[in-house]
Amino acid sequence: KENTVSFWTLIQSRATLKGFIIAYGLMFFQQLCGVNVVIFYANYIFIKSGSTLDSHYFTIIVGVMQVLAVFVSTLTVDRVGRRILLLASIICLGLTTCALGIYFYLLDNNIDVNSITWLPLTSLCIFIIMFNMGFGPLPWMMMGELFTAEIKGVAASSAGFLNWVLAFIVTKFFSDLSNAVGHGITFLLFAVIC
Repeated sequence: KENTVSFWTLIQSRATLKGFIIAYGLMFFQQLCGVNVVIFYANYIFIKSGSTLDSHYFTIIVGVMQVLAVFVSTLTVDRVGRRILLLASIICLGLTTCALGIYFYLLDNNIDVNSITWLPLTSLCIFIIMFNMGFGPLPWMMMGELFTAEIKGVAASSAGFLNWVLAFIVTKFFSDLSNAVGHGITFLLFAVIC
């Protein structure tokens, strides 16, 4: 009790402000890479790809890939490093959402995509794996490492709040944005954010 410092004193610290910027940035990019759109609309993407596989099996495959990727991430994070995993993850997320954007842009403009029907499924699988290797678990793990014990509760909970507000916004307005500009442009927008 003798060593307690007020929240306002702690927040004026340069290290704490840097921690807030990093935490909020990680949460911002975690949600605005389009992960919830990819997960919530995976069935739609799967159907649009023209695959003959039952969509229920695809949902199971996505779940298994998520579990395996997080497991591998926990084994490699201390060896490879957080920065490398985050950078590799966001680069792959950008490339895969770009591929989805191109596919849906072609589809939206009635261009024949029969020769690349494998592209959305491949992109979706790589997206899921790479998200769960880096930008899925690491921002949450970083919350415990960025802040001192005195501010950790407020900082982590406010970053979590930001994360879920952004998740709501992205999920809520994906359909409206897609209807306005098309699925292709929407996925390309996620790629640019990545």
